[in-house]
Amino acid sequence: MSAQPIGIFTAAGSSSAVRRNGSVSVNRRLPDRARDPVAWQMLSDIGLRRVLAPGAVLSTDSERGGVVVLVEDGAVKVVGVAENGNMAVLAVRSAGSLIGELAFVTPERHLTSVIGLLPATVVTVPAARLSAALQTRPTNALLLLNSVTARVHEADRRRVEYASYSVPERICRVLVDLADQFRFNGGLGRTVIPLVQQDLAGLAGASREATAKVLRRLREAGAIRTQRSRIVILRTDLIVTGSYQ
Repeated sequence: MSAQPIGIFTAAGSSSAVRRNGSVSVNRRLPDRARDPVAWQMLSDIGLRRVLAPGAVLSTDSERGGVVVLVEDGAVKVVGVAENGNMAVLAVRSAGSLIGELAFVTPERHLTSVIGLLPATVVTVPAARLSAALQTRPTNALLLLNSVTARVHEADRRRVEYASYSVPERICRVLVDLADQFRFNGGLGRTVIPLVQQDLAGLAGASREATAKVLRRLREAGAIRTQRSRIVILRTDLIVTGSYQ
């Protein structure tokens, strides 16, 4: 019995996959670092640089007022903690991304952690040190404000997607975006996404059971292969168009 196709039109996250006249193109958004290299360098100079191994945890609530995190290379996931203690992946960020911009806007606690996915170099800037630096160079605040604005737009788009697309569609949209983010990780025409099924479920706003069902259909179609703590994308085109049995 053939599976029903899953079609998608845009992907969630830092890029979007768009179907035009039967073909698919990926629109990549400009990284935070590229928006304002001077401000990025200023933040990098006043922060503390460290290397995050895959699985290593960096708490952004470790200092009063939080911290701003610059991802210089590699990739990380941002994990939020609910009041009941449950955790969910909020985003995947790669080289050139800012994390924790709200520490600059509000002193409220933001219970999130940054966890390494690929070996990553990050720079942490305590909110108090950031505020002091911006008093001498206030124009550099534009980088943070632009990043906050981009995150608000991203959150709005995700809310629209939750109301407009089915769970299988949302899962596939996230997979396409992740395939673009990690397109250089794997080689031989394959893309290795270093996430577990629960992470994917959090990004798509889906249950683990629904996510497992969609991944099983994609495996059977030859679009993906799942391994321990990773999803291997074999045929992005099948995921985008839904052209599989």
